[in-house]
This record gives sequence, structure tokens and C-alpha cells, in this order.
Amino acid sequence: MPIDVAADLKPPDGKVATLLANLDIFYKLLTQPAEENPRTELLELFFNQSEFDDLSFLHFIEGLIESLFWSEFDYSKNPYRTLCLDFAAEVDRLSTLGEGEPDYHSRRHFKDVCLALSALLIQKPFLSSNVITSEAWHLQGTAPWILLLSAIGHDYGHDGSVNQFQFEMEKKSIELAYSFFKSKNLKISFIDQLINQIEPIILATDPSYYSTLIRRVVENPSQLTQAEVLSILLVESDLMASVMPNKGVELGYRLGAEWEKRSIQLADVVKTKRGRLGFLERLTYLSPQSASLGVPSILNSCIQSIKLNLSQQNE
Repeated sequence: MPIDVAADLKPPDGKVATLLANLDIFYKLLTQPAEENPRTELLELFFNQSEFDDLSFLHFIEGLIESLFWSEFDYSKNPYRTLCLDFAAEVDRLSTLGEGEPDYHSRRHFKDVCLALSALLIQKPFLSSNVITSEAWHLQGTAPWILLLSAIGHDYGHDGSVNQFQFEMEKKSIELAYSFFKSKNLKISFIDQLINQIEPIILATDPSYYSTLIRRVVENPSQLTQAEVLSILLVESDLMASVMPNKGVELGYRLGAEWEKRSIQLADVVKTKRGRLGFLERLTYLSPQSASLGVPSILNSCIQSIKLNLSQQNE
């Protein structure tokens, strides 16, 4: 990575044009082979773009869609572009109601997920022979936009609590999304089709479903459905910022603070090195996109670094 990339980035000023300029810098770097651009520092800087607190989620998504990341996925009369912007505006509206956003499941997290998804989708992973291969990983047409809509709304309405039964919060997000889409001037057939597409993707982000999804990919890599591929890509995006060695530690503190307010067990554990190690060791990055981006290597490096640090503390 060019050592002056941080100097090339513009500081946040609440303007979409500033975010757009920064994103286009990252696009050019993240589309280069990982071995030519070590990813850890670059992705840490990339995820810092979610910290533009003076930029609404709507304006963030506007900048993202206008950037080079998404220009290659756009097409004539694309209905999803406007829908993504409208949905982001609705997330802004809902997030300002009540007592404020949760410490972790806030619009910062939504931005992180959208950034991670964008970085994954621009990878050209299929030249490598060391990744799982299936035609389903070749996303075309509306698939990237279905994923972006899912990323925007995957924690829509999250109140900082944890599921009391499987898919509880995820189903709430889907129900809220359905109500929002019905409020727009859209054909009911389009809405029903859209919900049928995003529902399995959003449901897959329930942590209790993670092992089931991973097992499906490992056991049947050549027989994956499009919905399963999209689910894996969103789940990997949902967790990616937490894998980063610096950003991930900060996110652990935010999650701990969120859980403390709800008196949730393990609130203290997620803020410790052992808690973080346990979390990271449960993760598996399997998509060819994540392999191309270099995420499995970053994950393994973080795990080994924490283990070394803990062993030195015990000496």
C-alpha cells in the first residue's frame, strides 16, 4: 500500500463529495492484487469512513452508490438505486426516534457493513484456484443491489437487545422493511418478490444460524443456491469490521456497552482479549471474494497475535 494513502484522504466535513473522493481512492487500491497491497492497514483506514458522524446514512449511501464501487453494477432504469436511498433515509428517520441508537447496532455499524460488502463485491476472485468455486458466486443483474438493500436493512429497528428465540430481531427488521416498501409507490408483486429475496439473507445474520450456514457451504460448495451465496456475503460483511485488529477491539467495547445497558450476560467478556479470541476463532471466511480481499489472512493473523499476547501475559 502506498505509504501516503492516509495523507491522500480528505478529513470528514459532512459533504458527500468528500466521502466520494475517499471511496474512489480505496476502490483503486482494493482492486489491486492483495499481495501487492497488504490489506490490514488499508482496510482499517477504509472502515474509518464509517466514522463520518456528521454525514447522515442517506448521504453516506448516496456517496457509496455514486462511487466507483457501485458504478459497475448500475444499469438503465435500475429501480433499486432510488430504493436504497429511500430506505437509508427511512433508517435515518427511525434512528432519531426514541432514546437514541444502540452503542453497536447503530448507523455506524450499518455503514461498516455496506463498506465491507462493497469491498467484497469488487473483488475478482475467480482467477485463483485456491478458493471454493461455484457459478453461484458470479453475481449478475440485480443480485448486488439485493445485497445492498439487505445490508441497509439487516438490523433495521434493532433496539440493542439479543434474540430470545431464533431470528427474533431479524424478523422484526424484515417486517419493518415490508411496511416501508408498502408505503412507497411500488407494485405489490415487486414488493413481495423483493421481500422473498431479502428475507433469507437477513435471517442468515442471526448468530445462532452461523454454524448451519457455514456447514452448508463446506459440505456442498458446488451446489449452493443464489440465496445461500448472498447470505454468506452479507454475513461476512456483517462481521468484517470486527475482524480488523484495531477497529475490531473498538467494536467489542461498543457491543459490551450496548449489552451492559440491557444487563446481558457476557457484556464484560466481549471487551476482553480472551472474549475477542473466542469470537474470532468461531469465524470462517469462505467466499472467494473474501479470499481475494485477504480477509482470512487478517483473521488468522489477529488470532495468532492475541494468542501470543495472552501467552506472554501468563509467563
